Amino acid sequence: MNHSAAADIQTILDNIVDGFLILDKEWNIKWCNKAFENIVGSYSVKANDGNFRKIGQSIDGLDIIGQIKDSAETGERQEMEVYLTQTKTWYSLNIYCSADNVVICFHDITCNKADTNNVLIDEQNLRILMDIIDQPVWLVDRECNILLCNEAFKRWIAYFIGTPLAKGDNVLDIKLGPDYLNKFKMCYELALNGKTFNTVEDLMVNGEMKFSTISFNPVFDKDNKLTGISCHASDITDQRKSLTRIDAQTQLLMEIANIQSHKVRGPVTTIMGLVKVFDYDDPANPENMEVLQGIASVTDSLDVIVRDVIRNINKLNKHTRKL
Repeated sequence: MNHSAAADIQTILDNIVDGFLILDKEWNIKWCNKAFENIVGSYSVKANDGNFRKIGQSIDGLDIIGQIKDSAETGERQEMEVYLTQTKTWYSLNIYCSADNVVICFHDITCNKADTNNVLIDEQNLRILMDIIDQPVWLVDRECNILLCNEAFKRWIAYFIGTPLAKGDNVLDIKLGPDYLNKFKMCYELALNGKTFNTVEDLMVNGEMKFSTISFNPVFDKDNKLTGISCHASDITDQRKSLTRIDAQTQLLMEIANIQSHKVRGPVTTIMGLVKVFDYDDPANPENMEVLQGIASVTDSLDVIVRDVIRNINKLNKHTRKL
């Protein structure tokens, strides 16, 4: 290779942002580019000082000769990460060993590390938030494997199958009756077809009937591709009981209205008719006795009806106090 070609290659390598260097078997630097010189120059160390072992001992985080030896002995390519504390920089190192040389490439991954750390922090915050929620929340992939779930979900599912499910488990791997299992399979399949919906389940818990609503929500990525299902369950037992009481109240109100509008109307009409035939001019008229007897009979019937109304009103008051 002529001098001009070598100079061109040097120029190209010096303009690469990754650091490159070549070592001999004694760890002496045979060649390096500007990027590597800048990396060690931050520590007031000159790359042309000669020996990588010496440079590594001067830079906190770069004393990696022992690890490179392992790679040199096997002749295999090796990857590792180092953190230089003074510059607060992460580097990914790719090490290539031959019979005579060791080639090391330094690639700055600080931004990637920061992004990864941010993701981990976000996941941790999400986990804390989910576990604060006292309702079961879980996320599954397209195969119904759990990607994420909170502690409430683990307790909830453990009650019914005897053991908690966690990340990596299949949410359909549950020992419930075939009716329940088939229903849940259908729910997940429906959600995987892009449908958002709720289902209500009645479950016996500690000898008491409990009602839960389970929400199934398809999850899409930025390309609008369905990647999984987000689910959460809520205890609606109190709401169900309230609705049942309200329904009972409605039935009582309808019964009271029916009594008032129909059952009372007949006796009242009869009384009004009897009053009209009463002989006010001759109170001693024998026919007046029949009229009075008729009024007394109808009054007894009306009293039974009124008592029935009062009984229903008392029932209504009891239901109202329970709400």
